[in-house]
Amino acid sequence: MSSKMLSKKIPAAVMAVVMMLTMFAFTGLTGADEVYAASLSKPSVTLTNVTPTSIKISWKKVSGASKYTIYRSTKKSSGYKSIKTTTSASYTNSKLTCGKTYYYKVKAISGKKSATSSIVSKKAVPGKVSGFKVSYTCSTLKPSWSKQSGVSGYQVYYKTSSSGSYKKLVTTTSTSYTQKNLKLGTTRYYKVRAYKKVGKTTYYGAFTSVISKKTAHAPSTSWFVTKEATCASTGTKRNKCKYCNKTYTVTIPKDSIAHSYVKKVVTPATCTTEGKTVTRCKYCSKVIKTTIDPALGHKYEFSGKTTDGFDRYVCSNCGKEKIDTVCMIDITNKTVSLPQYAEFIDATETEVAQVHLNPVALDNVVIEYNIVGEAEEFTIDVNAAADCGVKLSGVKITNTNAECIKIKDRSPDESADTSTEVSVGTGSTETTVSTTPVEDIIPVVSLSAADGTENTLTVTTAGNAVESKCKLELKGHGMLNLNSVSTALDCQAKLEIKNLTLNITSTGNRGIDTKKDNLNANGGIISTDYSSIRVKPNANITINSYDDGIRCNNMTFDALDEAAGDVATVVNVVSEFGDGLQLEGKNGITMYSGIMTLQGGKTGMKNKSERKSIVAPAQLTANGIIQ
Repeated sequence: MSSKMLSKKIPAAVMAVVMMLTMFAFTGLTGADEVYAASLSKPSVTLTNVTPTSIKISWKKVSGASKYTIYRSTKKSSGYKSIKTTTSASYTNSKLTCGKTYYYKVKAISGKKSATSSIVSKKAVPGKVSGFKVSYTCSTLKPSWSKQSGVSGYQVYYKTSSSGSYKKLVTTTSTSYTQKNLKLGTTRYYKVRAYKKVGKTTYYGAFTSVISKKTAHAPSTSWFVTKEATCASTGTKRNKCKYCNKTYTVTIPKDSIAHSYVKKVVTPATCTTEGKTVTRCKYCSKVIKTTIDPALGHKYEFSGKTTDGFDRYVCSNCGKEKIDTVCMIDITNKTVSLPQYAEFIDATETEVAQVHLNPVALDNVVIEYNIVGEAEEFTIDVNAAADCGVKLSGVKITNTNAECIKIKDRSPDESADTSTEVSVGTGSTETTVSTTPVEDIIPVVSLSAADGTENTLTVTTAGNAVESKCKLELKGHGMLNLNSVSTALDCQAKLEIKNLTLNITSTGNRGIDTKKDNLNANGGIISTDYSSIRVKPNANITINSYDDGIRCNNMTFDALDEAAGDVATVVNVVSEFGDGLQLEGKNGITMYSGIMTLQGGKTGMKNKSERKSIVAPAQLTANGIIQ
């Protein structure tokens, strides 16, 4: 039947399948290895002379290969025959003819897959001599080596300097040769090769690596040191040669002796000043390390009470006396003198001070802490049962991304049994609300700038200069500077300011923000007007902010006490893009005294309560619309 007639009877799809199967069958019959060869890597083969009549064939194992077949020929392009199939990665081909060149290739095999290496060749000659070494005495040098099977002999070559020319020293059938009658200190360079003589032709193996050796005395007893070496000077030692029985002396090099380091205090540290310790070698005076010793800090020990009843302490190091009227924390030198119910923690070695107050020991007692020096952060953890006073005496705190002073509140939960709960609403809208007074829950922390001191809190990238979760009092006849990228003063409860020079700068947020609603455990609002600010006399407040200068619910300026010599508080607020003062409580602002000037990017004052009371001689001026 013709192909034309067949194509009419068989569908085209069936014909395609038949032709494909035919092609695969043909390929399998004619070149299956070539089809699968790409699946395996070609072995990388090396040849090494072992003896005059044997060559070692080695290769790296091929991933996926299960065995290898070695082919050999005496011609490069034809005549290859299989001589070995193995699972190993090497094979030594023996019974070869010395002086004849052999060609090899190795095939890696895995099932029907295979890959053949490139052709490599080697002439059958003696292998490289092994076990080559050179021994010495005071007048001889003796090269020696291991015996090699099937060779006719060995040739030893030498030269007298590293840059000289080699000369044949000896041809021998032995495995060593001794050069005699050499002068003490003579150096020679040696190499050896094996050879095989076949008829009139001599075939040579490869040379060994070069070994140099010098004639020298060899000690027969323990060394006797005649002069000790140091890192700064050489020494000498003596012995007797075991070959010639002559006594000889050698130099001990100074470089072989380690430095002997000792510490010496150059400047002793005192309670208030650093010291210096130098570690140097006692022989050559080489300095390995200079250590700055921190100031010791005063070590105060109790020394009785004063006539006024205060505790007296005396430093056991320098004798300085201290009358402890307040608890002191020196954040510069990390020294502390606190009552037993307070704790100082320096956990990160970055001058972070934490004060934990014990509510049992401090029940209804105000403890004042005097803070001096520089730090990165100061944290106060206070319980509701104890109020706390912190006096800043020349403090400088700089932090890159967190609060400078963080005042935490360890108050009991508002839903505790001591609170009173009432139900509000009926049915599905009934809600239980705690009526526990907020004032009974949140403690008071006073932050005081000591008289005549300037204190600076600066946050450079993020965070607030002061963050307080307690009722906060800012006071003192000193200066307090707050600089922050975020809100400078963030108080989550009432804020009171008096007797203080307060400078606030916020380049990215508000100057003062107390707008926080206090919630009970169920989320109910306890007080919407608790975030209020009370300004007492004798303060000077300057605020420059990016957003609102001050944000709170209500603000009150207390009246002057003329008998006490009070002066009116002066407040100047400049907001670049926000309101100078933003009030959101029900009582707005009340001023019985004081002078307040508000300049806002939006308005000077935004008063959502629309309630304000200005009593003479109080003064309030603001730009924009006062709502």
